Amino acid sequence: MNGIWEMTKNLWGFTLLLVLVVSTGVRGCCAENNTAPKNDNSQEEGGEVVLNERQKGILSEEGLPTEYGELRGQQQDAIVAIEELLKHLEGKYGIGFTYAGYVPSAPLDGEHLVAYPTGGDKVLDLFEAYRVDGEITDDYITVVIRPIYNDIVEDFVSRFFDKRDFKVFTEIGHTEIKELPVDPANLSSKIRAGTWIYIDSANIDKSTFDEFVNRFSNWMEENQFYGSGDLIYFEENATKYLSPYNHMDSLDTEKCLQKIYYSHCYDRAMRFWEEEEDE
Repeated sequence: MNGIWEMTKNLWGFTLLLVLVVSTGVRGCCAENNTAPKNDNSQEEGGEVVLNERQKGILSEEGLPTEYGELRGQQQDAIVAIEELLKHLEGKYGIGFTYAGYVPSAPLDGEHLVAYPTGGDKVLDLFEAYRVDGEITDDYITVVIRPIYNDIVEDFVSRFFDKRDFKVFTEIGHTEIKELPVDPANLSSKIRAGTWIYIDSANIDKSTFDEFVNRFSNWMEENQFYGSGDLIYFEENATKYLSPYNHMDSLDTEKCLQKIYYSHCYDRAMRFWEEEEDE
């Protein structure tokens, strides 16, 4: 996914991406399996393609025929391409992946699959695999890095506040790390992330919040963690209701007593400014 803002937009409105282009006749999500099917690949028998159970599951979910010969040409191409991309990912990473969406090659967008690790979170763990001129690239590694970085930020914030008094949510927009496993000590200067920190005002006064903002700025610069996000002084006793799935709904509400936006790029110092409410 290209950039923190696009990534954030897609994450919370992924319905647009999870739907296959209508012309393919294949859309939506397949039923989740804990392991990849034993019949891993489409097979040809007597010149006819025989779909495996995973492919049939995707088609069945959409009420489409599960026999290859009964599909339209574009549908046939799509269901074969989906399996090719899933198998590539599973061979590369050695784990199972579950289909979430597919977009064929088009003038404004390249062919790509949307997937998540089988057993993973169907929203937070979504990623994309693109195929251009036969070469497949993916951003699955951002899925691996997200909880690692989130824990690092939480550990820092917990130096100042009790864990009941704050919530941290993060997303990884880009990383220079190319291989697994990921060393938590090796994230410095190699990620661009969105970070949202909510501080509950019930037990934290405003001056303490302001001091934390300064400490956070210094820490981010020292560790060369790049990206952008918000530091939010939040309504009393309200952070406990926040989750990765709903916290952005609160960003433009009166529950945010103060909202400070930050931006940190590799080529300039950390910048902060308070976001003003729309009149």
